[in-house]
Amino acid sequence: KLAKLPKVKGGIPVNEVIAKHEATVRKELAEILSVEQPVTLNWLSRRIAEHWEVSNTAALRTWISRLVTTIPNAYTDAINKNENPIYWNDFEESIGYDKYRKESERAIDEIPLVEVMNAMKESVEQQVAVPVDDLVKHATKIFGFIRTTPKILASANKAVEMMKKLSWITVDENGIAKME
Repeated sequence: KLAKLPKVKGGIPVNEVIAKHEATVRKELAEILSVEQPVTLNWLSRRIAEHWEVSNTAALRTWISRLVTTIPNAYTDAINKNENPIYWNDFEESIGYDKYRKESERAIDEIPLVEVMNAMKESVEQQVAVPVDDLVKHATKIFGFIRTTPKILASANKAVEMMKKLSWITVDENGIAKME
């Protein structure tokens, strides 16, 4: 489900959006968070760029990452804080989150790491013991990707490492994942 954003006069330079429309974009970001959470910085940047019909530039991403922190109660998840932060409407929403959204129009770097982890965890729970390679294939398929690209592999490996760190799973010397 996507947040419905009010019509804007798009097609203006990205620098003008940044310079003159901070309050409007802050409201749009808050709406996106309230409806679409959890979301990554890459997803927020894409949504705003498409909505305003501007280029999704590094300057826009940097501005959005700063702007999100000014939204009351918005929470930045510690899981992926430095690379491609995951944002929530508030901290309470993040506690115990065990969902994932299947096939969507999101690129792998627009899918929150917690959703990749949840999809993989479900696979391990259903099968008791799963080769890590099969978890990667499962994640690729469940999120609607045709093949496993290097970015998908990196995201899946990061999810496996985080799941091990959080003691969700163990991985034996043969690469078999089991519930902890």
